[in-house]
Amino acid sequence: MAGYILKNGIYQTPDSGFDRVFDLIFSPQSKTTTSYKFVLLSAILNNIFNADDQLRLPLRTIFHHFAEAFWNLSIRQGLSQIGSGRQTAIRKALEDHRDKYDIARDVAFENIPRKDEVVQQVLKKGRRYVLGALFGDSDGSLYSFSSDWDYIQLNPDFYDYARYHRLAIIDRNNYTWARYLEAANPGCGQILTYLDFANKRQNLSIYRSVLQEYRDTCFYCGASRTRTWEVDHFVPCPFVIANGL
Repeated sequence: MAGYILKNGIYQTPDSGFDRVFDLIFSPQSKTTTSYKFVLLSAILNNIFNADDQLRLPLRTIFHHFAEAFWNLSIRQGLSQIGSGRQTAIRKALEDHRDKYDIARDVAFENIPRKDEVVQQVLKKGRRYVLGALFGDSDGSLYSFSSDWDYIQLNPDFYDYARYHRLAIIDRNNYTWARYLEAANPGCGQILTYLDFANKRQNLSIYRSVLQEYRDTCFYCGASRTRTWEVDHFVPCPFVIANGL
């Protein structure tokens, strides 16, 4: 059964390891009809530290990121997320929202009216077309999902893997995503520059004094703080990107 048809799935840790899983996801031989899997993987990786103690990540959080990505790439930059000049269901939902409220194409996502409304529409489309697709492409190794849940539940083994390899996966995802978009949008140039909508590093030094006052060790590895310690070892940048702090 094609992944996008799936309504639910339970994660299983792959025998061959997660390196092999991502080799398959990013392989040129992997069938890619739309950019959905790249956007979803970006949303998961950029919000992974917002999972709860049962490693559940709310769909609302995921598809807020998803909607922002599609808005910036499809509406503001005019990039097609599917080949053959067609329109994805999610882009249509965004275009319908833009037409309904007469929103200019250059308006930033955070400034669009009724943003919660469009995120909900994207969530509905994503639940139907997106979650099963990445589940299938990853051989069910990253998360469990169900049409009855308002979250995905991350595989603890994937979570541990991603804690150490998250940035490398994001780089590979962005590169493969850009190659796909270049094929779908011939003549558009350096598309990698458009994919930095949510991954820009921010200056975390404003949190240094707070950490100095309240904590002397890293809550991840237990190492003691030194004079040359990096703030983002103690405060992961994704927390700030996703408004987790």
